[in-house]
Amino acid sequence: MKKDPRVFYVLRGILFCLTLFLWGCETTSTFSLESPPSLEKGKEAFKLGNYEEAYQQLAPLAQQGVPEAQYALGYMAYYGLGMGKNENMARVWMEKAASGEYTPAQEALKNFSPTLPGKPPEKKEASYSLQLSGSHQKEPLEALVKQYSLPHTRIIKTALNQEPWYILLMGEYDSVDSALKAKTALQTQIPSLHPWIRKVMGQALL
Repeated sequence: MKKDPRVFYVLRGILFCLTLFLWGCETTSTFSLESPPSLEKGKEAFKLGNYEEAYQQLAPLAQQGVPEAQYALGYMAYYGLGMGKNENMARVWMEKAASGEYTPAQEALKNFSPTLPGKPPEKKEASYSLQLSGSHQKEPLEALVKQYSLPHTRIIKTALNQEPWYILLMGEYDSVDSALKAKTALQTQIPSLHPWIRKVMGQALL
């Protein structure tokens, strides 16, 4: 019995359509999955001064009860990094982390001063930081932080000649003397860096 060639083409077309359908399902499911929050990604973003990304990574983990993430959110809330400054929220997260036997959080709680009812909040005084570099692009500053594993850094966006200008700051010191000591220590550790002391208040340079 002679086979009808049309049957072969019909079957091949069905197989082709089925293959496309299965590939489409696999592609859709692959691209619809969001990357799970990562403690390492959150710590890396924090180190680079990308506090909004750090919050996105760490907040879900803190809600899940990860003490290190809870401590990080408490630290960010206390200093207003990536969120509004909120000492009450900072205490909440620090207490959660401390209850998880996280030592840095237990130590940090010792530095909290009790808030007296009716006592007006104290006016925040200006502090001092070390300016490490400045650039029209944020990426070189992030690369510098990553290259030397610089701790306690933040990047402030300002303007220079009506163009965006990013400044890399490190540390926060109560006096010029303490900032000067930190500057000397940093230059001893990393001679290629030439920081200078800047007076700051929050995210503003003075």
